[in-house]
Amino acid sequence: MNSVFPELYTKGSKIWTKHTTEVWQCVTIKINFNQSDKSLIVEDEDLQEISLQIKDLSSLPPLRNPDILIGANDLTSLSYLHEPAVLHNLRVRFLDQSAIYTWCGIVLVAINPFCDLDIYGEETIQTYHKSQGSAQLDPHIYAVSEDAYSKLERDDTNQSIIVSGESGAGKTVSAKFAMRYFASIAGTDSSNIENRVLASNPIMEAIGNAKTTRNDNSSRFGKYIQILFDNQSRAITGGNMRTYLLEKSRVSRQSEGERNFHIFYQMCTYAQQNNLKHLNLDYETEFIYLGQIEPTQYDDMTRFVEAMHCLGFTEKQQNLIFNVIASVLHGGNIQFTRIDDEKCCIEQQSEHHLEIFCQLLDLDPLATKQWLTHRLLKTGVRGEIITKTFTAEEAQNGRDALLKYVYETLFSWIVSLINKALGPTNSTINYHFIGVLDIYGFEHFEINSFEQFCINYANEVLQQQFNQHVFKLEQEEYVREGIDWQFITFTDNQPVIDLIESKPIGVLCLLDEECKMPKGSDETWAAKLYSQLTIGDVFQKPKFGSKNSFIIQHFADTVIYNVEGFLEKNKDTIMEEQIDLLKRSAVVDILFNDGLSSEPLQKSGGRVKITPQQSQQKQQKQAKATVGSQFRDSLFALMKTLNATEPHYVRCIKPNDNKAAFEFNNIRAVQQLRACGVLETIRISSNGFPSRWSYPDFANRYRVLRVGAHRKSKNIQKPVTGQTPKAAPRKLVRAGSSTSNEIRTLCEDIVKIVYEEKVFAHISGDTQPQAQQLYQFGKTKIFFRSAQVALLERIRSQKLKECAILIQRMLRGWLMRRRYLKIRFTVMKLQCYARGFLARRLFIHLKQTKAATIIQTKWRSWTARNKYLKLKRATIGIQSYCRGLLARKRFNIIRENLAAITIQRYWRGFTTRTDYRKTIKRIIIVQSVIRRYFAKKELKKLRIEARSVEHVTNLNKGLELKIIELQQKVDELFNERKALIQNDNDISEYKNQFTKLEMDIKNLKNDLKQKELEFQTLEQEMTDAKNNNGKLVNEIQKHKTTINHLLTNTAKIKQEFDPKLIEDAVREKEKLLLTKFEKEKKSLIDERENEKASRQQLLRKYMALEDKYQSGIRGEDEDDRSPDISTVSLMMRCSELEQESAKCKQENQEMRELIASSADLEDNERGASLLAQQCAQMQIELERFKEERTNLKTIVLSQESNIKDPGSESELISAFKAIIKQLEGELEETKQTLSQTKNEMNSLTTDNNRQQQLIGINNENISGNGAENLVTRFKQENTVLKEKCEKLLLENKNMKMDLMRRKIIDNEEDELESVKSNDLQNANYMGMFEYKQQNEALLLKILIQDLEPSVALKFQPHIPSYILFMCIRYSDYNNDDIMVRSFMNNTILSLKRTIKRNTNVETLVLWLSNTVKLITCLKQFSGEEPFGEFDESLKNFDLSEYRQMFSDIAIWIHQGVIKQCEERIQSLIVPAILEYEGLASSGMYSQTSIQRSGSVSGDTDSTLSPSPTEKPIETLIKELSYLNRILLLHVIDGDIIHQIFKQLFYFMCSSSLNNLLLRKDLCHWNKAMQIRFNLSSLEQWCREQQIPKWNECVEKLEPIIQATKLLQTRKSQEHIQTIVEMCNKLSSSQIIKILNLYTAGDEERISSNFIKQVQKHLIEQRKSEGPNTTLLMDTKYAFAFTIPYIPTDVKLQNISIPPVLVKKGLATVLKKI
Repeated sequence: MNSVFPELYTKGSKIWTKHTTEVWQCVTIKINFNQSDKSLIVEDEDLQEISLQIKDLSSLPPLRNPDILIGANDLTSLSYLHEPAVLHNLRVRFLDQSAIYTWCGIVLVAINPFCDLDIYGEETIQTYHKSQGSAQLDPHIYAVSEDAYSKLERDDTNQSIIVSGESGAGKTVSAKFAMRYFASIAGTDSSNIENRVLASNPIMEAIGNAKTTRNDNSSRFGKYIQILFDNQSRAITGGNMRTYLLEKSRVSRQSEGERNFHIFYQMCTYAQQNNLKHLNLDYETEFIYLGQIEPTQYDDMTRFVEAMHCLGFTEKQQNLIFNVIASVLHGGNIQFTRIDDEKCCIEQQSEHHLEIFCQLLDLDPLATKQWLTHRLLKTGVRGEIITKTFTAEEAQNGRDALLKYVYETLFSWIVSLINKALGPTNSTINYHFIGVLDIYGFEHFEINSFEQFCINYANEVLQQQFNQHVFKLEQEEYVREGIDWQFITFTDNQPVIDLIESKPIGVLCLLDEECKMPKGSDETWAAKLYSQLTIGDVFQKPKFGSKNSFIIQHFADTVIYNVEGFLEKNKDTIMEEQIDLLKRSAVVDILFNDGLSSEPLQKSGGRVKITPQQSQQKQQKQAKATVGSQFRDSLFALMKTLNATEPHYVRCIKPNDNKAAFEFNNIRAVQQLRACGVLETIRISSNGFPSRWSYPDFANRYRVLRVGAHRKSKNIQKPVTGQTPKAAPRKLVRAGSSTSNEIRTLCEDIVKIVYEEKVFAHISGDTQPQAQQLYQFGKTKIFFRSAQVALLERIRSQKLKECAILIQRMLRGWLMRRRYLKIRFTVMKLQCYARGFLARRLFIHLKQTKAATIIQTKWRSWTARNKYLKLKRATIGIQSYCRGLLARKRFNIIRENLAAITIQRYWRGFTTRTDYRKTIKRIIIVQSVIRRYFAKKELKKLRIEARSVEHVTNLNKGLELKIIELQQKVDELFNERKALIQNDNDISEYKNQFTKLEMDIKNLKNDLKQKELEFQTLEQEMTDAKNNNGKLVNEIQKHKTTINHLLTNTAKIKQEFDPKLIEDAVREKEKLLLTKFEKEKKSLIDERENEKASRQQLLRKYMALEDKYQSGIRGEDEDDRSPDISTVSLMMRCSELEQESAKCKQENQEMRELIASSADLEDNERGASLLAQQCAQMQIELERFKEERTNLKTIVLSQESNIKDPGSESELISAFKAIIKQLEGELEETKQTLSQTKNEMNSLTTDNNRQQQLIGINNENISGNGAENLVTRFKQENTVLKEKCEKLLLENKNMKMDLMRRKIIDNEEDELESVKSNDLQNANYMGMFEYKQQNEALLLKILIQDLEPSVALKFQPHIPSYILFMCIRYSDYNNDDIMVRSFMNNTILSLKRTIKRNTNVETLVLWLSNTVKLITCLKQFSGEEPFGEFDESLKNFDLSEYRQMFSDIAIWIHQGVIKQCEERIQSLIVPAILEYEGLASSGMYSQTSIQRSGSVSGDTDSTLSPSPTEKPIETLIKELSYLNRILLLHVIDGDIIHQIFKQLFYFMCSSSLNNLLLRKDLCHWNKAMQIRFNLSSLEQWCREQQIPKWNECVEKLEPIIQATKLLQTRKSQEHIQTIVEMCNKLSSSQIIKILNLYTAGDEERISSNFIKQVQKHLIEQRKSEGPNTTLLMDTKYAFAFTIPYIPTDVKLQNISIPPVLVKKGLATVLKKI
């Protein structure tokens, strides 16, 4: 289509030009193309200018596709369909995206990566099988297999998968993965037929594959495997295999660098490893047929032997295979020497190999030796028989022919054995099948012989069938969509096929005719070809060497065939005498006796009896079909089978000849693309309408073209009709529409704007042909000719550019206007402020002038007045000074006398007091030093004792005693309640004493202040007498220094014995112990979880095996059998091991605590006791909360289940609301009292701190031991008060529960009366049900097997479990072990039958609840120490082993609940989380995908599929809400509910993430926003429903959340570290896969360099995690299920049979005692 649009060749456009090494090179147009210039100036990647000569428009180079289409997963979706586009797209996907699969219409192109990839796991199989449509996922061999299986299942038509490609392209691997897919999804548990189908692969690879120069595991034969499926269940029932054209010449001759078939090397290795001496295959012997032995990975025969065992090969058959393989090797070492020109004999050195050869095949050595060097000939008219000798060369060729025949016969026999093993049990039924054809691809070597001729002939026939099928599908698509179309021409290779197979002058016919000629040779056959065949385009004659070669123009390439060996290979002659010799063997006769001969063969000492009749029979047998005719007939049969099936095509490509991982050679790839027909598919598609868009995708992509288009159309000449298109609604332009008619109208409007109104003619040009030739409107799609999508993309990008320019223009204008207004406003403000400033400055000047005048007046008056006053004051001052001087002199004399007397008096008193105080202080210092000496001595002694082992043991003994004392104190606390009142009185008295102490302290402080005042007066007096008493002042300063020194010493002593520091040290030690304890606890919990998970996995497998055993072997009449003794003993043994493990862990925990406690040398006893107290309190509080919650649920839900009348339901709801309001009020009152109690405790602690400060201040009068005793006493009182508060809270809650029960019961008077009567009657009951052993079956049938969930909701929850336990108590009360064992075993059997019969969610939840409650009763009333002693405890039997068996059943039921819930939500996950668009579309690009038929098996039940008006996310939430309601109705514990929803959220996350990783259309930032919105709906549901520990459930969605964040984040070099840190829940391969799948909108694409940088950072930062190559999450991963222990407070004496069960007859077999 390039000739139609020359205007597309503008500056900046990219085109493809031919290149010598890269085949095609991308260049950029530098100057717009002008048709008159006849040249095109381009620029390559090295910025070098190139001029291309353009003769006409048809010689324009091909255009490159837009960047948005490069990397598409379907080649037919490309706008420009030509060779360089296909090659570049495959290269980008293979190298940049690591994607080896690509669609090409209906063909899957598979490129061999030459390395192992993690895209073939079981999770990938399940993802493709359970998806709504495999077309939505990435191209994969599993997508082809799923398409074939779904069509077989839906249409009841046979399918075929045709895998082709050259050697080393990966055909065998692709075929194996296809069969593995069928075996995985269609396998059955009752038979292992799928394993047998897969087991055929190792056998066929060993006997039919070999190493070549192009492939290490090349298939040297063609095979067609038919996998048979049951017509009803679609399960695999059998298989069949056909083989074509085995390359048996490889047995005797291999090219350089190649090897023989794998089986020969495997046989040598296996014989040496297993000491098979009779085969004589040792290391010392060199076998000619093995060539140069190079060990490879295919030399291991283990898989071959295992496959034979799996397929049921007998030991005799296996030995026969071993003998034949070894005999071929030994036969190849038989050499011949020349006697004369016509005779030869066997070499002396080869006699040993001849003997072994005859021994292995049970042949007569003499006869064998004779017929290897002689043959029989018929001469003359009479048919005389003569014996002719062989030359050495003829004998060697005869030997090779014999051994090749032996190997070929063995090959066919093994195939027949495989078909027999794979055959269905009922051969009369016509089963549907899926065939997998692993056929050789087109071959073109330097020397092409008969094998290449046959292979290329087969490829010609397959290519014709492929072209016809593609053409047929193309026309059917046009007819189905209802568009006008013309006949599409395609290259027909029928002339080549006619040349080869036509009669009577075809190549094969002439070859068969020449084989019949007595003196026919290869040269005469070549001459006959040239004489009888027409030389033209198909059949050509080489310029040189025409006598021994000819040329055929195949569809893929021109091939020159060398005629040498054609006749010999076609005749495939072997001596009849040698065949008869083999048929007489007792070992290999089964291989060669085909039943054609009616007369039995006689064995007469190796001599053959010759008769004329026998020679005639031999001549008739020799007239057998040639190899060419056999191959033609088998090819006809194959094509007949393929034409009767619906084909699916896989074309394998070998990217390079170096076998290097992810290396792409353009030349080799183009050769194979031409040879395998991919380019022909592209050409057929390009001749029609290759680009196809669904209406929603087209409207979503190109709706931007409507913006402003109608305004432009006013300036353009209107159409003939004079009508302008009708504007679509505003919502259509923004976000599309869900109405198909509206969307189609929008699409037609867009196409009309582009093609008819030519609004964008300045972009697309005016040389376009008629619009109807460029596009067609179908029923669901729009069809475009080639290059039209690129044109639309160019128009769209130009339109977006114009819109961007318009937005930029308007934004810049707005910014400049805003800047101008801002400057104008600023200038006006500045002018305003300047004028104001000048006015204010003038006003200030005038004001200052007037003020200066006034100041001068006042100043002059003031100076004159001051002069007068100054003279007056001077006169008066002189007079007063003189008079005062005389008076002071007299006063000073009197004052000095009095001061001397006072100083003498005070000095004498001061010296006396100073001496006294000094003496007292020295005495105190001596006492403190002596006391400190004794304290240090005692401290050293205590430290020595602390380091000793005896002391540690004594401490441990003390700890154990203290733990026992603490447990006893818990019982004594109730008796100490009365003493608390007295303690309260003591505390009040203590407060009074404390107030008195505070008053005394205040008085002392007042006295101290007075003394300080006196001291200040003294200091003032002493300063006045400083001149006279200097010596006394110096002495006083010395005394002060000594006083300060003493004060510092006393402070140090206080710090050493400060109780605050001691408490801080104790707290730090406690923190260290707590951290150590938490770490050890966490490690033990993790270990236990791992053990539980592994044990539950084993239990799951055991239950599956048990189901298989019961369904396959055991009949219905054996249902009443008790469980197998071995099973019970095994489970008992498991319980014993678990108990021993728990004991070991407990001892380990005690040792760790001991080590942690011994690390603290000081106060270790206190720290250990505090830890034990805290743990005990936490456990008691947790159990209390759980018990209260279950009691509340029990009462509310039991009342809900009894509601029958709709009118009473509203009354009961109002009553519940009133009760809840009252309880909330009481709760607030309790909180107030609690706050008051806390305030009192805080005041007490503050008082305690003050007392400790007083103790620190007055430590001179109080000893250190007394302070510590006082502190410990205060702490004990505080702990007693705390326990008192907790007991009060517990009593308050119990009173609330009693009040609630009474109010609920008061709503129904009848129930109240029944409760009162039951209370009177239950006073004399023992809490047991009496029953007889012969009534066990009826009892369990009524109570378990016939109990419906709807009936169970009518009475109190867990009633069945309580009744069962009361029956167990009765058997324990009677001390009847047989009765107990019988009842327990039958109960387990009844539970298993019920669960297997009823697999709905309600039944599973009902018995999960009752089983867990029964386990709780067995624990609580077991009488074991950890669970306590009760009156109802069992007295005679230990049922811990049966308790473990019930735990296993509970785990099994939990797994069933999870399985059923997963099946219910499986079909809702992808539509609800990934596909549902809750947010309005943002108008960005969304990747389109080719619509193929999805898998029918992926469709779910219609009841689970959302209705047209219901959103998928709402349907998913509805299912989760239904499950949550069922769990709450049956009073499932919150911990179990949390575990169930945690598992379901993990399943939703893994399923959605697996689909995201396999769907390119979802990897876009816009889609990531939608997914994140859908996930937030699930988070909101968890919060609203108050799912226990909902945060942990939501955490399981973290991988899919991180995947959406990865799609939304910016992808630049600066954000690599952020990406790596953000995606810590995703594996490295998952991150790289998402980045490869990311579809860029209008932003720049992700470069391969960026992905490599991310991969490098991931490797560096995740070295410690080890290699994590997991791509898909394991959807079958199960978390360990933990059964919580919550003791029940229900009294067994109050349990009675509900009326519903009484009506069913339960009261007739049970009697309450």
